[in-house]
Amino acid sequence: MTTRIILAKQIRPIAITILALYLSFYGLYFALVACNILPDEAAEKLFSLLGVLLMPLSNAVILNLAAESTVPSAAIAGSVKAALIRASACAYRSWSRLLTAYISVSFIIVGWLAVTVIPVYALLMIAKIQPTVPLTILAVTVGTIQLTRFAFLDSFVVIGGLGPWAARQQSKAMSKGQRWQIMGYGLLLAGLPFVVETAGEAFAKDLGSLLGYQLGPLAPLLVSTATGFAATLLYVIPTIFFFVYWRDLTTKVGEPAATLNS
Repeated sequence: MTTRIILAKQIRPIAITILALYLSFYGLYFALVACNILPDEAAEKLFSLLGVLLMPLSNAVILNLAAESTVPSAAIAGSVKAALIRASACAYRSWSRLLTAYISVSFIIVGWLAVTVIPVYALLMIAKIQPTVPLTILAVTVGTIQLTRFAFLDSFVVIGGLGPWAARQQSKAMSKGQRWQIMGYGLLLAGLPFVVETAGEAFAKDLGSLLGYQLGPLAPLLVSTATGFAATLLYVIPTIFFFVYWRDLTTKVGEPAATLNS
């Protein structure tokens, strides 16, 4: 079953999930900043933290909906509401494990960046070479390579029911021999929402000069909020894609195909 088929089968509950979680998330951010209830910088910090807490929940709901779509229709009964309730219940049980897994992976990547970027930075300073471009390329390369090892982390935690440590080990083992494919798919699928979000932030900051006339203070805020929400919608695609990839690999090695972790 492909990503496109899963999206087609579960488009309504997935859309409801994203709209319920993130439309309110971005809408509240816009309202707080637009009404001067919170300064822009304080709102950025607060909602960055809330986003870290919200992401594992939304990813878990989406993965459970994707897993449910692979189960024969006769085994799953009920409406879109029933599917959302089932997926949300499973997501609630795996939220803390997935959040812990995300945090641990973040520390691992930061550690790798420290042991690679700092020595290179020192060498560049000694050689009196401008470090910005080479260090950026190095950091992106190291971060991307490390992320390929954890491409299946979400599926092992949410669908496989594993803890953070076991899920990391299983994901690393499964990704061996698949690193270049994972990297290519990841850059292609996750690169688009990243570009949309980054470009939206940059465009919002220079909106007046780019358009040639001065706009009100709400216009840049509206652009950055809208592009952030659009990027969130696009991130659904790599989430489902790597679930499908994981499911295909588990089937090939003779393990049970993914089912709801109930």
